Amino acid sequence: MDISSYIAASAGLKGFRELEIANHNVSNVGTAGYKKERMSGRMQSFEDTLQSTVEGDIRAGVKEFQGVVDVETHLDMRVGSINSTGNPMDVALGEPNHFFVTVNGEGQTVYTRAGNFTLNSNRSIVTAAGNQVITDGGAGLALPLGSVSFGEDGSILVDGAVAGRLQVVSLDPKELQLTEGGFVASTAGQVIEVPTVLTGSLEMANVSVVEGMVELISASRSFETYTKLAKTIDDVNEMTVTRIASKG
Repeated sequence: MDISSYIAASAGLKGFRELEIANHNVSNVGTAGYKKERMSGRMQSFEDTLQSTVEGDIRAGVKEFQGVVDVETHLDMRVGSINSTGNPMDVALGEPNHFFVTVNGEGQTVYTRAGNFTLNSNRSIVTAAGNQVITDGGAGLALPLGSVSFGEDGSILVDGAVAGRLQVVSLDPKELQLTEGGFVASTAGQVIEVPTVLTGSLEMANVSVVEGMVELISASRSFETYTKLAKTIDDVNEMTVTRIASKG
């Protein structure tokens, strides 16, 4: 593959990834606690490319291809808008790097900022995704009969009496990866003894509908442009080969 084709192909892959991320962000505008994904890129060194393994000896002096990028994503951890719902089972966290701790059906720890909790048939607190919420009594704490609400310090109240406390941890956003129902982290978070909890409220997604649609349209057009460019380069290469062959 010649350099121009490689650049066009890698740029096309970047455009496709941009399209994926923009679509995912827009589709989660209404998801409580969702954090926007952003994409960044860097110039690839020649040694990082597939072509270097094929043509390393031929192009040993090449250090970088202008236009070839290495793509990575990161999370925008800015706090979304806090909406008052009046629902006693809804809670939000005031600090941007604080998370509720949950466990999914596979026993995996999942962190979330979505505090739209409910009770399951065992009167244990669960997320909208069905994950069990961790409390100071562990996962699956069965609450006694009564009206359940939360205190501003994360305490779990049943008819006004303290029955437990939500576990809230602090995490480095760089440690987080998106998963179904929230985030997973490579290291355990630091437990916050007295968290700041906003009761009867929900943190919404930090994605703007207008901004998200603009990014989606832009990503779609960019991907289409790179696709056309790759085809044009391929057509030119084919014409060149044909002319050389005809002169031979």
